[in-house]
Amino acid sequence: MSTWISENPNRALAGRLWPASARFSTAALLLSLAGCGGFDAGGGPGLFAQKAPEKARVVQNTVTIAGPRGYCVDTTATRDDARGAFVLLASCASISGSARQPKPDHPAILTATVAAEESGRPIADSTDRLKAFFTSDAGRAALSKNGKAESVTVLSTSANDGVFYLHARDKSGALVSGAGEDYWRAMLDVKGRVVSASLVGVNNQPISDDAALATLQKFTRRIQRENRVSAQTDAAVQQARKTGLPGFLRRLFP
Repeated sequence: MSTWISENPNRALAGRLWPASARFSTAALLLSLAGCGGFDAGGGPGLFAQKAPEKARVVQNTVTIAGPRGYCVDTTATRDDARGAFVLLASCASISGSARQPKPDHPAILTATVAAEESGRPIADSTDRLKAFFTSDAGRAALSKNGKAESVTVLSTSANDGVFYLHARDKSGALVSGAGEDYWRAMLDVKGRVVSASLVGVNNQPISDDAALATLQKFTRRIQRENRVSAQTDAAVQQARKTGLPGFLRRLFP
């Protein structure tokens, strides 16, 4: 899948929102996957292990990413530059290398991608078009790691509280050994930017569909809580959108 450049603006959107395959280190993900299976990254009780951070502030410190209880930020896999930000979260025990640190109720890998550009239309107003796109051949190709629509099956989509959710299965091959084929993704507005949050299960500790969606919803709600703005600021953002604030979603939804 093309990460930043594509002839199709819809695929470019997907690449900007979910560039996981190009943007976090395989080594970091392998460590996180191992930790999800109960592996102690420190090889012992981790008495002197440094506590992993629970939050990351990205995009010039304007957006805060944090996960549900037991999930911490892997700083070695986090990227924040002019193209946007990518944050990976996994078990605090795994990332810190200490079995004494918290573990999530449902082990998985969480990621969040924050767009560098401000969006031109709220996600809450675009859920029907997002569903139509991501269930089309072009949309499924954009979701696929090998760029082929036939590799991806969109199992469900939904919208709740202004967030668009998608559950898909990609048979084009796991990103690394140990990762599952199913993933759950969400799109939401945060301070005028689109944030994409995702959850990938691990094969040695499968997560049920209900638990995966519940965990992803906790993730999106935590992001929303961490980024609450005043009514005055929110009104200014909405007015800017109405007057034509540029953003890559406007190219998707002219």
